[in-house]
Amino acid sequence: MTKQDLMKIKKFKDFERALIQLGYTEQPTHGGSHRIYKNKSGKTLSIPCHNSSVEIAPGTRRNIIKLILA
Repeated sequence: MTKQDLMKIKKFKDFERALIQLGYTEQPTHGGSHRIYKNKSGKTLSIPCHNSSVEIAPGTRRNIIKLILA
């Protein structure tokens, strides 16, 4: 999945599907407004999920994509 493909994703639900396709799994949390994902190499991402049908802010989305592709 390229950076352009990831930038087209706007909603949390779609972003979550993309992360799963990239090999990330959701880690158990104790509530809160963020979801934690981890891949096999140990890279951990925290994604805001205040409402799963609302768009992720463009700057936040850009920062998450940088972390994924790093």
